[in-house]
Order: sequence, then structure tokens, then C-alpha cells
Amino acid sequence: MKNKVFEHGNRLNFTAAADVASGEVVAFSGVAGVAISDVASGAEGVLDVEGVFDLPKASATTFAVGSKVYLSSAGLCVSTASGNNYIGVAWLDAVAAELVVQVKLN
Repeated sequence: MKNKVFEHGNRLNFTAAADVASGEVVAFSGVAGVAISDVASGAEGVLDVEGVFDLPKASATTFAVGSKVYLSSAGLCVSTASGNNYIGVAWLDAVAAELVVQVKLN
């Protein structure tokens, strides 16, 4: 098969629009990923685009397993679609008091 481009397809190169810290979630053009290392603004980095990650969530936001998760402009996981980027689904329930939600990307 000569048309296979990537072995697993779980990594994606990107150019950072701003400084990105290792472990930070990045969403653009319908794709979400977690930076595998620090990336300076304007530099090329690599995102892990598959898997389940602990990601910071907005306070008072709750998630049920399987509910859609969106990324706000502040970089926090929220349950509101309007004005936010879809990044995946909640892998576990997350109550309001928790600081993170487990998200299965894309």
C-alpha cells in the first residue's frame, strides 16, 4: 500500500500562534491536541491528537461520561459549544469542585 502517510496518525505538526507549554491543549481547524513539549510562538511543535488527557476545566462546570467537551478562549474545558472549539468527550464524570476533566480527544 503506497498511499499510507503516517504509521499511526496520532501526532500532528503545528505552528504555534503563541507560546505553548508542554501538556497544554491546542485546538484549531476542528483538531485538538496536547503539546508534547514547550513550543515558542512562531515555532513548529508536535501535538498528540489521540488518547485521554487530564485537562483543566472551568470552575463550577460539570461533565458526565460521554458528554461533549469544548475548549474556551481561556484554555479551559467547558460544556458550552457557542464560541468554543470542540475537543472531545468526557472520559469520566467531573464534578464542579474538580480542577480537571479526563478528555478523550477528537
